[in-house]
Amino acid sequence: MLAWGCHSGSNEGRNDELVPNHVLRKKRWQEGNHGFVRIEGVGWKYFKPGRDRAVMKYSALELVEYFRKSMTEKKYADAMFGARLYLQKFANKDSAPEAQRTVGDVYMKRGFDREAFEEYQTLLNNYPKYDKAAEVEEIMIQIADSYLDGKWFRWKLPYQESAYIPTGPSMYKTSKLYNSIVTNAPFGTFAARAQYGIGQAHERALKGFWGWLASEGEYQKATRAYQLLTDRYSYREGDANRTGQEEINGLVASARYRMAELYEVQANEGIYDQSMAQRAIDAFQDFQDLHENDPNQGERLKAAGERQMALYMERASGLKAIAAFYEEQKKWVAARKYYGQINDVLGEGPLASDRYREEAEALSAMVGRKLVRLDVARVQQALAQYDFAQAAETDGRLYTSLRAFRVANLNLNGLTEEALNGLVKEEPLTPEHVARALTIKQAVPADLVRVDGKISLPDEKNQPRRVNE
Repeated sequence: MLAWGCHSGSNEGRNDELVPNHVLRKKRWQEGNHGFVRIEGVGWKYFKPGRDRAVMKYSALELVEYFRKSMTEKKYADAMFGARLYLQKFANKDSAPEAQRTVGDVYMKRGFDREAFEEYQTLLNNYPKYDKAAEVEEIMIQIADSYLDGKWFRWKLPYQESAYIPTGPSMYKTSKLYNSIVTNAPFGTFAARAQYGIGQAHERALKGFWGWLASEGEYQKATRAYQLLTDRYSYREGDANRTGQEEINGLVASARYRMAELYEVQANEGIYDQSMAQRAIDAFQDFQDLHENDPNQGERLKAAGERQMALYMERASGLKAIAAFYEEQKKWVAARKYYGQINDVLGEGPLASDRYREEAEALSAMVGRKLVRLDVARVQQALAQYDFAQAAETDGRLYTSLRAFRVANLNLNGLTEEALNGLVKEEPLTPEHVARALTIKQAVPADLVRVDGKISLPDEKNQPRRVNE
């Protein structure tokens, strides 16, 4: 099959009596009316056996009658021949759009939908005032929809009109078909539907047998397609209703919801990337704010709220993982930053949610305990690093001293006097530890300036060296 290809419409319009092949070949040879013939003003044409060469001399009206009659009688090869001949000889005549459409219709009859789509596109490009353009646009979007649903593309073998090799579905090619429809008429009857189809095609490129080969960039392409749909086709107060306004409103709502879902999928795939979770939360909130009065979106509105709460918990889980990582590395300030953000996230919804309240309260309590322990660890590290910095300065290891003073300063800088005094009862800290921490907090800025000044001395003999520090 791959060597010879499949065949489409091999017996189309055949009404003649069956004759043995050797008899038929002899008869055709004797008639001698087939093969390639050069026609003045047209060029080389192939005449199949049985086709009258007199068609080359037909007037414009006769050619129109010829390809119309051939279509009616399902003689698609003759219809294609006549329509293309008309376009070559009478491209500026009134029936040229009909001839161009006939070429597309023949391809449709033979199952070459993509080739039909291209011929219809040529029709709209060359004859923008065609009175049945709306019909053609509807056929084009039906073709694109069929490929979106998984129809296989075909590669038509060259120099003939019926043999092909199936090449499988392609969401990339499908998105191109939809894009052509949008480009034809960005505010036409089917533009919003086609724009939504672009997003759907990019989404489906990630699924199916070949989905594992698709790039994650398909997420961004789908999101951009949906964003363009909402920006371009959203109904705004004062706008005149477009044709099919109710359907367009539904597509806009679906696009907003799909954007939120795509962000949600990406948020679930990366625990350390909190940006996608926040984008998904914001997108679900936008959907609720903009469609809260839409009676057709009741189920989605309810689901959006639930999924938003789940995303808050997902974000809190991600922040917890990041904080635990820094805690393990003894980066107390960074760990405290991310633990502190957990309560901010929980306060935006989960603590008031019936479904997540218990889990959120337990997480919040854990965060409270962690924050206290981290502050204790910060004070301990600051005291130790300050002593180490002083010793290093005495030994002339100024770079080491400067780094240790900076660590001490970082740990104490975010702790107020009130917060430090509140740690007096936290073991193993004592009032003496807290008092010393307050003293160091006041002194360490001057220590940093002093050591940095020593490092910057212009006298080369007094310059410290960074050897074995």
